[in-house]
Amino acid sequence: MWSDPLALRWRGRATLTDMRNTTPTQSVRVRWAAIGAAVAVSLGGTTIGIVNATSSSGERAVFVAITPCRLFDTRATEPVGPRTTPLAAGETFQQAVRGTNGNCVLPSDAVAVAMNVTAVNGTSASYLTVWPSDAARPLASSLNWVAGAPPTPNKVDVKLGADGAIKLFNNAGNVDVLADVVGYYVDHNHDDRYPKKVQRLVIGTGMFEAGVGLTYGLDNINDCISSNGQVVAPFSLPVGTIVRSVDAIVYDDAGVVPFTVAVHRVTAQGPGAQHALVDSVTSGDSPAVTSHDVTRHIDLPAGSVVGENVSFEVRWTDANVVIDNALCQVTVEYELP
Repeated sequence: MWSDPLALRWRGRATLTDMRNTTPTQSVRVRWAAIGAAVAVSLGGTTIGIVNATSSSGERAVFVAITPCRLFDTRATEPVGPRTTPLAAGETFQQAVRGTNGNCVLPSDAVAVAMNVTAVNGTSASYLTVWPSDAARPLASSLNWVAGAPPTPNKVDVKLGADGAIKLFNNAGNVDVLADVVGYYVDHNHDDRYPKKVQRLVIGTGMFEAGVGLTYGLDNINDCISSNGQVVAPFSLPVGTIVRSVDAIVYDDAGVVPFTVAVHRVTAQGPGAQHALVDSVTSGDSPAVTSHDVTRHIDLPAGSVVGENVSFEVRWTDANVVIDNALCQVTVEYELP
């Protein structure tokens, strides 16, 4: 069993020290649970939280807590996502989860999600079933309510289908449904070259900054950050930490305008800081663009170690004056000393 995750919203740079000074929240490896206790509905948000999850070998998944975000809301008065009508009696509704959906940006390696699911405006006594999109509907309920009941929430953990989606079934009457994601699960160490001390740092749009020496404003595209210059995601880690890899989720308009995701080593701080390129990928590199939500992976070379006056930052650059592409989320994998 695992305890309710602590969602963290940060200001300033992402540092492991800040995380250790908060109330401890440890990532917990769990087997798939069905339904937990009813919990209050969380308000949606556009910023993915910063978490500290240890990925280790084994067949159990690792839970990664995030700042709660609203995945979808079918209410016509407060719509989030593509649907603005209630679920009808006997209807099955499919909802995409991985990538950018509603107010959430979830990574491509997520295999399940933890959600607060709420039924609103139910016209009849009914139940809701939530399950993976590529599986048969189970004979079980995830949420139950009666006609005219106040908003009825419940905690639901559900695996994702191979397409990164889930399905929801309403048994009777009409009902609006909304879901807030509070965390996701990833498989055990996705790269067994890395030892058990590998950690993961997720940086959302609330942590992004303007590039050095630039004064432009940041514009929002599909809950991602864009500009006609640079967007920077800085991070600081303990001395001796080895930075292994960086995954950047970007919004790509699939056009001919290139963009670059680069990792820079920053020596010293302030006006005298020195920025040196470690490695980078561009929109023209593999994998080829097949959708608007693209993950760019950078394996950092040996020697990417945090020193006394050394930190790192991820830079997203689009030289085009027309704002089209955008940076959505950065995930850093690192090994503690």
